Amino acid sequence: MPFWIFAVVSTIGRMPGTLALSAQGAKAAAEEYIELLLLTAVIVATALPLYYHRSRIVSWLQRRA
Repeated sequence: MPFWIFAVVSTIGRMPGTLALSAQGAKAAAEEYIELLLLTAVIVATALPLYYHRSRIVSWLQRRA
């Protein structure tokens, strides 16, 4: 894999996690704990189904490639 492809894919892949953690940190620093809990719940509600179905998602992506 060429380095530039690795750099682009890894950067794009890390963006959602970085944005989520930054938003959570901002809510915690501002002592907005209810909003922090709601944000965390949304992230978990999104991540758990994706993790549960990861093999199906990966196989679908491999068939498309």
